[in-house]
Amino acid sequence: MSLSSDFCTTSAAYKGTFSIYHGPPILPWASDSATGLFFFYGPPIFLRASDSAMGLRFFYGPPILPWASDFFMGLRFCHRPPIFLWASDFGTEPNNPPKLRTPTDNYIFNFPPCSKPFHGKIALAYEMTKLPQTQGVVDFIKKYLYNSTNYKFDDGTTQAINVPYPDSGVYENYILHYPDATSTEILDINIDQLYSEVMVLTDAKIERAYEYILEERDPGNSTTNVLITVGVDDEAVFDGSATSYLHQLQNDYGFRSIVVSIGSQANYLGDLAESKDWYFTATASNSQWVADQISRIICHFLSPTTGQTYPVGPCQCTGRWVYNGDLAIAFEFLSGSDGSQNVTNFVRNTLLSNPDSYGLSYDVNGNQPSKLTIVPYPDSNTYPIYPYGSIHNPSDIGSFIDADSGIQTIRNNPSISDALDVIDTLKVDTGVAKVALIVGSNGSDVTASTASATKLKNDGYTVITVTQTASADVFRSLASGNQYALHIGDGNDNDVATQIANLLLDLSFVCFDDGSSTPSPITRCPGSPGTTQPGVIVSTPVGPSCAAPYTGRIVTVFELNAVQPEIQDVVTFVSSNLYNSANYDFSGITQAINIPYGNTDNYDQYIQDFGDSESLTDLQNNINTLYMIANMATNPTVSDGLAWLRINREPPAAGSNAVIIVVGYQYVHTFYFITADDNFGLTSNYINILHSQGYKFISVAVGAGHGNLSPIADNSKWYFQVGDSNGQSVADQISSILCNLTLVVEFSQANYLGDLAESKDWYLTATESNSQWVADQISRIIFSTPVGPSCAAPYTGRIVTVFELNAVQPEIQDVVTFVSSNLYNSANYDFSGITQAINVPYPDTDLSAQYIQNFGDSKSLADLQSNIDTLLSNAVLSTNPTVSDGLAWLRINREPPAAGSNAVIIVVGYHADDNFGLTSNYINILHSQGYKFISVAVGAGHGNLSPIADKPKSYFQVGDSNGQSVADQISSILCNWNPSTSTVPLTSSSSPGTSTAMPTIAPGQCYYQSNVAVAFETSSTANDTDLQIQNFITNNLFFYSGAPYILGNKTDTKTELSLVPYPNEDSLAPYMAYGEASTASDINTLMGLFQQLAQGRSSIADAFNIIPKNSRTGPPGFVILVANSADSVQNAIASATSLKNLGFKIITVAYKSSGSFKDLSSDPSYNFQIHQDADQSAVAMAIGNILNATYCLQS
Repeated sequence: MSLSSDFCTTSAAYKGTFSIYHGPPILPWASDSATGLFFFYGPPIFLRASDSAMGLRFFYGPPILPWASDFFMGLRFCHRPPIFLWASDFGTEPNNPPKLRTPTDNYIFNFPPCSKPFHGKIALAYEMTKLPQTQGVVDFIKKYLYNSTNYKFDDGTTQAINVPYPDSGVYENYILHYPDATSTEILDINIDQLYSEVMVLTDAKIERAYEYILEERDPGNSTTNVLITVGVDDEAVFDGSATSYLHQLQNDYGFRSIVVSIGSQANYLGDLAESKDWYFTATASNSQWVADQISRIICHFLSPTTGQTYPVGPCQCTGRWVYNGDLAIAFEFLSGSDGSQNVTNFVRNTLLSNPDSYGLSYDVNGNQPSKLTIVPYPDSNTYPIYPYGSIHNPSDIGSFIDADSGIQTIRNNPSISDALDVIDTLKVDTGVAKVALIVGSNGSDVTASTASATKLKNDGYTVITVTQTASADVFRSLASGNQYALHIGDGNDNDVATQIANLLLDLSFVCFDDGSSTPSPITRCPGSPGTTQPGVIVSTPVGPSCAAPYTGRIVTVFELNAVQPEIQDVVTFVSSNLYNSANYDFSGITQAINIPYGNTDNYDQYIQDFGDSESLTDLQNNINTLYMIANMATNPTVSDGLAWLRINREPPAAGSNAVIIVVGYQYVHTFYFITADDNFGLTSNYINILHSQGYKFISVAVGAGHGNLSPIADNSKWYFQVGDSNGQSVADQISSILCNLTLVVEFSQANYLGDLAESKDWYLTATESNSQWVADQISRIIFSTPVGPSCAAPYTGRIVTVFELNAVQPEIQDVVTFVSSNLYNSANYDFSGITQAINVPYPDTDLSAQYIQNFGDSKSLADLQSNIDTLLSNAVLSTNPTVSDGLAWLRINREPPAAGSNAVIIVVGYHADDNFGLTSNYINILHSQGYKFISVAVGAGHGNLSPIADKPKSYFQVGDSNGQSVADQISSILCNWNPSTSTVPLTSSSSPGTSTAMPTIAPGQCYYQSNVAVAFETSSTANDTDLQIQNFITNNLFFYSGAPYILGNKTDTKTELSLVPYPNEDSLAPYMAYGEASTASDINTLMGLFQQLAQGRSSIADAFNIIPKNSRTGPPGFVILVANSADSVQNAIASATSLKNLGFKIITVAYKSSGSFKDLSSDPSYNFQIHQDADQSAVAMAIGNILNATYCLQS
């Protein structure tokens, strides 16, 4: 066909696709490239011609005609519509609408029609501002989105709500509830209603809509919930807040996420979609098609129907699953070598004998997922090396080998590195797997080729080795791991070929749409390991053998989530290595189960019972099932799995073998330490419980950059670390430990000699693992004879020792030693009767609750010391020295002392209290119950605990040698007390509640009648901590049961509130005036405004400087600073001093912060810390007590 100017001038503006004929090759020797372009295979026609895709020959140069298009550096053609109706355009079937691809699309599904309407709930989050782009969003929703027979609104089968963003909450009065819309007309009218109230805001904060749906529109018991996001601006997609709320919607209510970008130049919002196939770009020309696809996804994949014949979610495939990536086959090609001939036969005839696992040709969408090439060695550079993708069917390999045979070299040295170095130069696709498969027989050159293999692996290649004649071990050093070193030649060639296909699928897979309407029976989820078909043996059990297989239980508690790619290494180790040993007999005496963590309860129905898995394959299939339903939560909380095991499975039989293997990757940063378990204090507790049931513990940390899981293992030899290549080796060592466990059980059976001991507490059994502990106990018994000055009679009353305890800081040992060895060691106590003592550790006292005794439980010094040992063995990892945790626990969980009785609280610690404001509040409460306070600071360089003691003489400091002397003084003070005559002022306090309604002040009740300014940090990036601070102020600070506030305006003479964000600007002045916010709704509205307009550097001084300028009536009152970052504290000291000089009193609240704001406050008792959400109500109540005691007015 010739081209003329007339051919194209009539359609010069047409922006269509290049159209070509679909059909069989025009000539037998023509090749089929990209589903229809036919050309001749062979050498370049001219030296100056370019070789693209191994055979398309064309001339380099400028376009032949000005109106011609320059396609891929030289192919010249004209753009215009298809020449014939039966002609196909690239990647789109006839009569199908255009498919606009997203930046990461590999293929596009055209979802089939539905037979039934969607039964479930739809939450639509859409961008609505006064910017012009909003009109495109609104038009798409009203004209197209719900325009489908796949929805049925009239009878409630389909229910939907429209939630605009940003600042969704301000539209509360107009946002429907799920049952409200009984037609598409009502939904359209609602869109108009909402737009009539549109705010003057332009930031596309998608998370506001997600948050509103999460908190205000509970879908109830519906299990088929879909979230559709429609927008233009991508500014808020990548800051983490939107995805955080999205994950909550997915975890809490099972929402599935579909996303639509609006406009031909749309921003990319695909990170919020469940998969790339559920992300669309809608323009004026394809909007109805996009809407149709969405409705089909919803009614097919989300409706709770049976007998579905289409894919259910992105984990199934209409067609078949194939390897997605580049594969270079390096094979030994030595002339005259029988071994090389066998290698060649394997590559030619057997390697691709499972062709369904490869996508060598193009699918119906024009994609070729499996791109292969072959590289003979040695002298690889002498052979024509075709680019990846040149093999379109298995027989092509034989054709290429036949062609290479004509120029085969006569070199006898198998230089493997020749092939590896060539592979390193090949152009690869980005974003897909890269694999180098080495098939060889002669291993004489392996060592010399190690460097080349290492370079490939460092460049991201996975190297698989297959040896013929030589053992797999010979080539193992070149492979990426033990599982990638294979052997052929023993009649197992076909099995090895299948194993290679499965390894490739494990690395990367994609759905190959071959035009079939039948979904694959195999499910695979994005990011998951490959799933082998039933009956395919993937691996042969290996490892050092024992005299007999392990008899007993194995519980594998492993980290699992669907978010973090590094978890893949954990799953691979558990599935491919851990159970892969001849030392196990799963058909009988070895019983194993898999338990994922965190959020283990979510997997409840998929966790097996002991004995359910009767083979390695059964266990691997169960792991695949668990992976396919992996949740989105990323908290590495080992205790979740251990707690589930303790509650849901019977303990092992007495004397039987039982081992828990904890396998994980993740590490967690806190303010003070790094660990691989984000709640080791609780984990330690469950370890002790499960130890008592007979379990032993092994731990395995997997992957580059893994965290430290060693504290979980019973000893250092039972902690393992898995890297790229030692997974099977570690699994072998573990299996060897397990099958030899019976030796330990027999060794530790001691005869009973307890009748010779003075008491049962003085009889101990020593084993190899606890000998040092036994020795320590003996030394304590010997040195714990009660001493100290005697009184006329022992102390009668209560002792509560509230002491600092954690498992991290070595200085805490001095605190524990003083409490255990000295404090109670006195003849002035009679623990068998009239002296009752308990030990209460801090911080995070709730985590130790089950180990805290009741008054009277300890009948001896030994009992108290034993309880301290128990608490120490279960110590938490948290290092914040929050005395108030212990006092709050005591107040809530133990009855107050009897009126007139003696009761003392002895606070013992090393660090100064980091939340004395809250501690002071509890001291007042406990004073009112009759307690007195003594404090003891222990250790060199200790902090100051004197503010806790009732008076200076009740504060003590312990150094290296005076511990017993201090304990004697304390015991003397206590036993010389008469029944309580304390004159410490009593302060009543209400318990914090959870109500967010404005409290009703009863007649005569005292409330705070003055001004209060709340300074708080915010930012324009929607920082999660800033949002939490705003929520605390909005929902907790002034709103709890019994709160002493009546918020009002400047003319009400009530509690006048001023909200002062920082950074701020002059335009915010009217909104920061006292009395501007008098309801929770007012506060919430202002918070949204401040969040939108926050600009510049965050500085506390900005807020302090503006507070005295704010319009108010009456005295200055209080300033409450709520902040996370302490970076600007020093710069704010001068401003804080100015406020104090003007009569303002400053209270500081460090919100989940490692910093200190004490230099800014008006009093040491005005400093508070909120470490966790549970602290919010207590801090709010304590602040209320301070304000109420200062300015009290009868209502």
